[in-house]
Amino acid sequence: MKKTLSFLLVIAALMLCVVPASAVVKLETIDAPYGVTYKVYNDTISERVSISCLFTDNYAAISDMTNEESMEKYGITDIFTVVQIDYRIDGGKWQSNATWGTTYDAAEYGGEVPKGDTVRTFDLLYLNNEATQKKVGYLCKKNERGQNVFDLDNHTLEFRLRTFMGYTTTVGQVITSDWTEVVNVERDADFGKAPDKLDAPQISDAQVKYQENEMPYLSFEVMTPESIKKAEAWFSTQQPTYISMLVEIDRGQGSWENIDLALSESYYANETKGILLSAVDVEDVSKMRLRTRYLAYVETENGTQPIYSEYSDVLEYDVPRWVEGKGLMHAKCKVCGICHPVFGQCMFVIGGIILLIVAIAAVPLKMHMDKVKAKKFAEEEEKQRKLEEERKAYEREKQAKKQKNKKNNGNNSKNGNAKNGKAGK
Repeated sequence: MKKTLSFLLVIAALMLCVVPASAVVKLETIDAPYGVTYKVYNDTISERVSISCLFTDNYAAISDMTNEESMEKYGITDIFTVVQIDYRIDGGKWQSNATWGTTYDAAEYGGEVPKGDTVRTFDLLYLNNEATQKKVGYLCKKNERGQNVFDLDNHTLEFRLRTFMGYTTTVGQVITSDWTEVVNVERDADFGKAPDKLDAPQISDAQVKYQENEMPYLSFEVMTPESIKKAEAWFSTQQPTYISMLVEIDRGQGSWENIDLALSESYYANETKGILLSAVDVEDVSKMRLRTRYLAYVETENGTQPIYSEYSDVLEYDVPRWVEGKGLMHAKCKVCGICHPVFGQCMFVIGGIILLIVAIAAVPLKMHMDKVKAKKFAEEEEKQRKLEEERKAYEREKQAKKQKNKKNNGNNSKNGNAKNGKAGK
């Protein structure tokens, strides 16, 4: 039995020792990019192929491993994620960095992917320099205007993507997703029309936060709808525009006003946004409301037109009073402007009410106490009177006994003399 117990304890100890290493097993798989779109752009110098793709929540969860707490937990000293791009010309050999297993080139791969980013746009090839022109060889030609363009009429250009994550513990580790399906580049590829409707933002957890005596800020979380991610991927390649988020705040007066908040071109699985609040916003404790909606400018036959989503649900949040240089303060009193209100009431008013109640209660209380005192005094006087009467009665009885004894003694003396006289005769 002792040997079995010792064996189990040794196994348990070994398991505890390898928790960080075994925990990394959770990073063995990562989903491939999806929702791939692209477009062949022509500027004044040359053509380029711009690609956009989306990442699943699986990727977003794994990318959260880049935070300091998780890296320490899993024993990770360094971590990065990139989108690997492979391409081939005329069905030939896939072109990629031969050393991708140990190092990476951001320009080659389409750039490092920011933590939690779920929409990513980058260039596959851009014929604006000799190095890229040499790399694609005969696929590059000059048109009648002298621009460097892709010869897609006589050759094919294909690409594929996968997510590439590298991290180090005691040794270097690599995780790669499956490849996307092979995409054939066409100059006039049709990815449909621009979205004509945007779903409302999904926001939650609105609260005012403070960092010591620094300016307070409003924090809230944005869960980007899948439809918005796809729309952003479409806009980022098909039109030179992007989706922005508009934020409106009601400071308690019942009217909405716009607050600047730029999301640029980044969309996240679950992102926390912050808005700085001016000192005017927090002169006193109050309740405010927040709502948001998306905006995109779409090119139409009638020119560029805005598209608005519906508003998000309205979030209400509490705003404590904050004073610059002093930080958090108690709420202003509506009566005196000085005290710390209790249950929303002025302390001086409450104090005055308490004093009035005490004063009113003191009159009958004093009358009762005087009555009790008078009664007690009367009872004491009665007690003393009875004691005095008892003492006097005792004294009278004592004097009576004394007089009686004296009388008896006198009578006894007379009788004695009389007897003596008779005896003499």
